[in-house]
Amino acid sequence: MKKRIVALVLCAVMVLSLAACGGGNTPSTTKAPTTTAAPGTTQATNPEAKVIQIGHPDPSGKYSRFDFAIDKINEKLKENCNGAIQFLSVPNGQLGTETDMLNGVSEGSMDACMISCDTFSSQVPMLHLFSMPYMFNYYGQSFLLLDDPEFMQKTRDEFANNWGIQVMGGYMYNGPRMLCATKPIRTLADAKGMIVRTTTNPIATATWTAIGANPTVIAFSECYTAFSQGVCEAIDCPVTTQHICNFYEIGKYLNYTDEYDVLSIPLMNKKLYESFSPELQKALDEAFEYGVKAERENEIKNIELAGAEMTDGTVAKLERCDIDRAEFQKACLSVHESYYNDEKIGGPDYFDWAYEKLDEDNKAKGYPLWKDLATWTNYSKK
Repeated sequence: MKKRIVALVLCAVMVLSLAACGGGNTPSTTKAPTTTAAPGTTQATNPEAKVIQIGHPDPSGKYSRFDFAIDKINEKLKENCNGAIQFLSVPNGQLGTETDMLNGVSEGSMDACMISCDTFSSQVPMLHLFSMPYMFNYYGQSFLLLDDPEFMQKTRDEFANNWGIQVMGGYMYNGPRMLCATKPIRTLADAKGMIVRTTTNPIATATWTAIGANPTVIAFSECYTAFSQGVCEAIDCPVTTQHICNFYEIGKYLNYTDEYDVLSIPLMNKKLYESFSPELQKALDEAFEYGVKAERENEIKNIELAGAEMTDGTVAKLERCDIDRAEFQKACLSVHESYYNDEKIGGPDYFDWAYEKLDEDNKAKGYPLWKDLATWTNYSKK
């Protein structure tokens, strides 16, 4: 029996938008859907193309990573199969919450979606590794683990065997979580007692508790209102999301806390994927791999561009605050240690694999080694 997520999750829709449309849409087949395409999204140029709706939670806009990826996927499909298949972006949660979309793709009432991994991290506990605070030393270092063939195969098997879903391309990147806040944070003392909005991810709560803040879970759709009314003093989300959702209208400080990476993943109903010929399956695989790679590269650039626009007066003039990263990492080592033996995530072997693989890169680039920091691990004893 397919797993169905029943827990309340965060709906990453545009703040103060109208309520999302229901998620029970009929899969689009040979007829183009009536949904209006997101601005800038490539349209099918082949009149015989099979047009597939692909839902995602972000509003359309300059920094929408999902629309950018869909454009690139369509671009590659036009090149390698004359656009025999094309994807139509359905943004802003129009097909429902991320949970609705995940369940819809699993059950076959929807064709495809791109959603945040926070939506299903409790159902795929191995993804909690990527929520470990200060695991990665620079933007994109997580790709060293995400692109490992064995790890990627585990991801594909989990979705295929339990949910009837085909993972397309791999993990997308939205950069690390940062804080748009009413107060500056540079040291642990600055963060003490601050009310920080977090996701339902328990590791996020553990992280901000270890830092000394007061974490509180707020649905993403309620963040703008909660922030403006003082329910929280800071919103934790990637800088590009802060830009799209206009959180800079409330916060005065852009705090580069960089606590953990935000990942997303493209998914397609497995039966739909298998209905295509081997040649078209190959074209789809190549197109999504191309789209994911292009999105990652673009997002890394956009982290700096969006941050600059919110601090240089383009859209706002927030004060940029960089933390004492070593101090924050040290404070959060207890979070790593508390999850190290959790067999639901993967246990000691899984953590040690990650620490060791990252240290190959850390050593080459001169970053602190997990071998020295993670004194509780078997890896540190080698």
